[in-house]
Amino acid sequence: MSQDRHGRGEAEGAAGERPGDEEASPARGGADAPAAAKAPPGPGPLVFFDPTTRDRDQAEELESELGLTIWTFDPAEFCAETFEEIAEASAIVVEWNLQGQCGIDLLEALLYDERTRRVPVILASAAPTRSMVTAALRCGARSFTRKPYQADELRRRLASAGARQPGS
Repeated sequence: MSQDRHGRGEAEGAAGERPGDEEASPARGGADAPAAAKAPPGPGPLVFFDPTTRDRDQAEELESELGLTIWTFDPAEFCAETFEEIAEASAIVVEWNLQGQCGIDLLEALLYDERTRRVPVILASAAPTRSMVTAALRCGARSFTRKPYQADELRRRLASAGARQPGS
C-alpha cells in the first residue's frame, strides 16, 4: 500500500480509519483479548519533519533499507491533528532549520504534548555544530543525525534513542 506524505494509505476508509484499525477488536487481539493472544507491538513508522521536498523524498527512499514505514511531513503544514497521527511512531526526525523557526520549537511541542512525549525525537542538520547538538540534547532530543540521511547512521541513532526497530 502506498502512502501520501502524511502517512495515510490509499486504502484508507471514508471515515478516516486506516487498514489495520480493526485489529483493536477482541477477535483480533484487541483490548479485551487474553494477554497470550496479543502480538507484541511492532515498530511504528519513522516520521520525518523536513521543509525540503528533496530531503523528504530521500528519507522515503530509505524505507526498504531500514525495514520501517516512513512518513514525511512538511513542517509548515504541522497542525494539532498531526500529534494524533504520529503518536505511535518509532521515532521522529526533525530538521534543525525549519525555515522560519528552529527545530527545537517543534521538539518542545512534541515533548509537551501527552500523545507524543514518549516518542524519541532525533534532530538533524546538514552541518551540525557542537552547540546545536548540545542545545538539542538539553531540550530533550534523544540524538542528533547528519544529513543527507543514511540508513546505517539512522539505525545507530534509532538504537541510541531507544526507538522500536524491526526485530526488536
